[in-house]
Amino acid sequence: MPTDKKLILVFGATGRQGIPVIDALLAPCDDSTPTPYAVRAFTRDPSSERAQQLSNRGIECVKGSVEDFPSVQAALEGVYGVFVNTDTFAIGEQREIYANMRIFEIAKQTKTLRHYVFSGLGYALKLGAYNPEYMVDHFNAKGRVSDWLQAQPSVVDDSALSWSVVNTCLYFEMLSHSMLLGPLNKRADGTYVFPSPVQDGHVALIALRDIGYFIRYTFDHRAETSAQTLDVAGELITWDDMVKTFTKVTGQPAIHKRQTFDDWWKNYTNVDSPVGDGSPTFKQIFTGFFKLWRDDIVVRDMEWIRSIHPKLQSVEDWMRENNYDGSVVESFRKAGQVDKRGVGVNVEQMIIALQSRLDSVRVEIDILVYLVIRKVGIPSSMLCSECQRAVPSDLNTSTPPAVSHLMTTNDPPNKHQSDTIDDELARSRANRRSIDGEIAEAQNHPLGLQAKRASLQNSVDELASVHIRRLPTELLVRVFMLTLPREPSLSHPGAAPLVLGQVCRLWRAVSRSTPLLWSTIHIEAIQTEECRVAVLEWLERSRLCPLTVHASQLADGGLEWDILAGIAVRIEHLEIQVDYDKLAQLFSVDGCHNLDALQSLRLEVTDCREEWEFDEITIDLGTRAPRLAHIHVDPQLGLQNLILPSIQITLCDLAVNDYTSFTLFLQEAVNLVDCTITVDSFNGDVSPRSPKWPITTFLDFLSRSGCTLSKLWIDSGPTEEDILRYLQEVPTVVDLAIGPGLSYRSPHKLMQGLTLGSHSGPDGKDLVPNLVNLMIHGEWCECQEMMQAIESRFSAVGDTTTGRRLKRVALSSDLGRLLKCVRDGLLYETFE
Repeated sequence: MPTDKKLILVFGATGRQGIPVIDALLAPCDDSTPTPYAVRAFTRDPSSERAQQLSNRGIECVKGSVEDFPSVQAALEGVYGVFVNTDTFAIGEQREIYANMRIFEIAKQTKTLRHYVFSGLGYALKLGAYNPEYMVDHFNAKGRVSDWLQAQPSVVDDSALSWSVVNTCLYFEMLSHSMLLGPLNKRADGTYVFPSPVQDGHVALIALRDIGYFIRYTFDHRAETSAQTLDVAGELITWDDMVKTFTKVTGQPAIHKRQTFDDWWKNYTNVDSPVGDGSPTFKQIFTGFFKLWRDDIVVRDMEWIRSIHPKLQSVEDWMRENNYDGSVVESFRKAGQVDKRGVGVNVEQMIIALQSRLDSVRVEIDILVYLVIRKVGIPSSMLCSECQRAVPSDLNTSTPPAVSHLMTTNDPPNKHQSDTIDDELARSRANRRSIDGEIAEAQNHPLGLQAKRASLQNSVDELASVHIRRLPTELLVRVFMLTLPREPSLSHPGAAPLVLGQVCRLWRAVSRSTPLLWSTIHIEAIQTEECRVAVLEWLERSRLCPLTVHASQLADGGLEWDILAGIAVRIEHLEIQVDYDKLAQLFSVDGCHNLDALQSLRLEVTDCREEWEFDEITIDLGTRAPRLAHIHVDPQLGLQNLILPSIQITLCDLAVNDYTSFTLFLQEAVNLVDCTITVDSFNGDVSPRSPKWPITTFLDFLSRSGCTLSKLWIDSGPTEEDILRYLQEVPTVVDLAIGPGLSYRSPHKLMQGLTLGSHSGPDGKDLVPNLVNLMIHGEWCECQEMMQAIESRFSAVGDTTTGRRLKRVALSSDLGRLLKCVRDGLLYETFE
């Protein structure tokens, strides 16, 4: 690197602006003397094609990222100037602002650096009086950085740093980009269609090489551009004038199709996808972007710009120099193809528009044909039969001026008018044929794209499946296990594990040799030998694994019973729906033999019987299933019908309607951690409020829970005193439902105990301090104490340092006194 050159670091060196900026910096001076500058290119990938092209020109390429600040500091080492151009869509608006601030701070720390040139766009939101319609991320991010630079010193001498901002705009090169500037499509008659929502607004455009010129000018004129913002452009032009220029240069017909934003966005697909990392959607950003130009928010002083760059290219100059013919050179902008963000031309919308034009032409033809018919004297009904005046037509179409008056009369056309009509018919029919051709071409395009997509999808599927072959068998088995449904069944061949054997030889071998995949099965009525063999084959693949069996719709005398008997010793988890008549067959000595491995049982009786019919049934699970720990039994079967290994039951959902069995279960089930017990009427003679209710046993049961009970519902039965004793054993209750005691009197004592500050709990503390939901139902009468209890808990009166406030109350009567609490946020409901 020659030491007499001023080294310029270029950020975004391989991007749209970077290449022409480098070309301009390395170009000879106007007097043909060599450039005073050398270039160091800052790029994320020095091995990329563009970076290699720069390296082949002798340009130093360094690797880094605008958010990797150590790489920024290293790249700035020894440079004289820096050109900073960052990509909002790569890192998002907020990250771009922070990154540029840090880059400038590092630049200030670089002793050799003298000139900092920032590539901006203009602060759109500020220019638009902070109207949210002008929220354009890439403008506003750079605009905020530019405003921040205004607060920084800019000193022009040999020992300090000066800064300059160059605000650019849209590139002429974007005329090859149908979404921003270029044509959307070309009609069959050769007309190019340039749609836009800009209406009569002006858009600023510039050639990329002229951006390079202005950056070189800024470095060449450090003193003049210090602390200055240069707003540059090649031309400020309306969309109408741009389209006229296109026709002037190319000789091709073209139109500016003015559209609303809603209609304009229909031209494209996937516009709700984000533009970049952390950015809003394509539609959100570019709606604001085009409103800037529609409302002439961005302006340029073209006279001043041309004064410092007399050779500035106009739109016409650029089109002629580049032989622009309306082609969309970027493949992702061709009809039906999408860019890397998924945005593409909406072919279906184009077809709809073409069909609309065809309908309009057909109407014109129909009108002209009607006029020809009148020429040969065929009667018409266009006159009112009563007043003989013309009936107004509801067709809103244009007709040639020479024959327009014929639309409101019944006069036949003369010779001259007939010739005019014939010419117009020929023209309209030609237009219709042209549009028919456009529609056919447009309709064929999505068909071709769909076929191509289907072919590509097949390739994608095939290639994607290759990678999984590299997975170790252990990981593949894990993936297979995660695909299993809750109840694998022979009746679902499209689900795992059956479907896994239909993919490839490897998957079939792995699935067949993995017993766990086949250790869960749903068994239904087996009516044929073929089905029985299939079930047995499934079970054989499970080898000796413990089984999870879901059984339902079991038939009388079905083949499934023999299968269940044969695998009973291996069943670890059983969910079964069975008729009353089959209970004995299932659990008798002659039924499923022993269930030594059974750990959980969910039993549902599918037919309804009288309660007395169940008195004859006793299911001995203590002997038949000694390892049983979880049990959920149909409420029709009570504890008196079951002999359980109670000491090891940890989870249960049972019905209780017998005093003796209930008491025994509470005493023996010492390992319960999750318990739902439905207490019935105890055959109508022993209720929870009877002197025979096992108060001591029940309290022992509650205390044995370790005070972790969170929900206690006592719909009816115990007295106030009993409930108070229960609540002392379960201080962690947050959801409490209570009903009446022996009489319909007011529960004074219970409500006093529930009042915060009464200190009715153990060790003088309040009862259930964490109570959040309270339901008081039945026939208990309201009382002063009830209101005080509710109000105290809602307003958190008393010792609530470790407790919570009451949030919800449900009562059987409407209590007006609670209205103040309701207004303050208490959730309150009444019920019958």
